[in-house]
Amino acid sequence: FLLCGMDWLNIDLEPVPWSMSFDDGSNDDAEGTTKEAPPPQWKWETEEHKIEVEEAVISVTALTNSFVGAYFPNRTLVASITLEKVQKLALVDSSIGGVVETKQETIGQVFKLDQSNKVVIEFGTQINADRAFEITKLTFQNALASRYTVLNELDALRYISANPAVRSVSPLLRMLSSQPQENSICESLEVPNMVDGIPAAFLSFGTFYDKRVDVFLSLVDGYQVKEETLKAFEKVFPDSGEREDELYQQILTKMMRVQCNNPLYM
Repeated sequence: FLLCGMDWLNIDLEPVPWSMSFDDGSNDDAEGTTKEAPPPQWKWETEEHKIEVEEAVISVTALTNSFVGAYFPNRTLVASITLEKVQKLALVDSSIGGVVETKQETIGQVFKLDQSNKVVIEFGTQINADRAFEITKLTFQNALASRYTVLNELDALRYISANPAVRSVSPLLRMLSSQPQENSICESLEVPNMVDGIPAAFLSFGTFYDKRVDVFLSLVDGYQVKEETLKAFEKVFPDSGEREDELYQQILTKMMRVQCNNPLYM
């Protein structure tokens, strides 16, 4: 996995009040220097100050969000993760200035499962690689778990297998782990395949802080998503059982209805 350059010695994992925003250069001062962008914020919906659970499930794409939403339906929203974005709208005549707007964007939601010692964190938007470290640090500070499980997609058009007998057809599940186990539920992701962004940041934190982080990737057959891609994630949660194929068919039907004008979902 990708390891980003990080100053580990300056990391403070004590819970802190949060803030984050993108810096598009609009806050440059007269000398041309750029002000530091605010950090991401973790906003509690309850009186919690941090969560201690057995497992934190991290979902990083719309497809995996659909899976965890259907697979873990009984849950309660306990927190949200937001970014603060500052935009400067310049007027035609720049000599008379412009308007500065600050917007709060919710990029993630944290759910506590009702009958399980787990939390599910869903990211509803693509996280830039340069923000992945801050988001992961924020999660480690506020969601204290014995194990972190990250669900992601594996693009069949980019997947490379060293074994010619392995076809790029779902169901196909691969994993990367900060603490590899002898009896893993699936094979490790082969070289030269790699992960980046949130999954890579979680693996880096897990390796440094000796925490178990497992990243699972289910193969997506090109542009055609099948129920087998979603059902493959059931192996990750053996204690929670299986679901009927009809459930996943309904999820994909709903996604295609939303994306009816997108040829990639045909």
